[in-house]
Amino acid sequence: MISLGQTMKAMRSFKVDLDCCGIAYHDGELFIANTTSVYVYDITGTKLRKLTRNKRGVTLFSNIYNLAVSASGRKLFVADTNNGVVAVDSKTGRKVWQYKADDLVNASDVCIDGRGSVFICGGNSHNVLEFSEEGERLGETVRKEVGVT
Repeated sequence: MISLGQTMKAMRSFKVDLDCCGIAYHDGELFIANTTSVYVYDITGTKLRKLTRNKRGVTLFSNIYNLAVSASGRKLFVADTNNGVVAVDSKTGRKVWQYKADDLVNASDVCIDGRGSVFICGGNSHNVLEFSEEGERLGETVRKEVGVT
């Protein structure tokens, strides 16, 4: 963790026993992902919970690239190249919604605008899709134009 001011300086750190491929923060909790699971830590480094399977034991994620937490902190949005975007309850890990369709190929990044929109980048579909936090597809915000590189 780094303090930003006149100069950047390290404030605190802790080690985790996983390969990190994504991180998000909300209200004192760090959501840290490896490729198949999301681990939730407090800012002192205490592991609080692991989000990886639903109640039936089915794996939720298979190739996580990035994640974001809703403004309220209740939903976690995960960009998974194999599963599209998966929204889960940030406390229980229960899947809230998922979008995997032909217009989103290799979901590689996710961000929120803090006003209820979730943006998902399709790495191989060359586009950005916009959703509501409830999973309603609002449209394609950016797409690769033919002949433009």
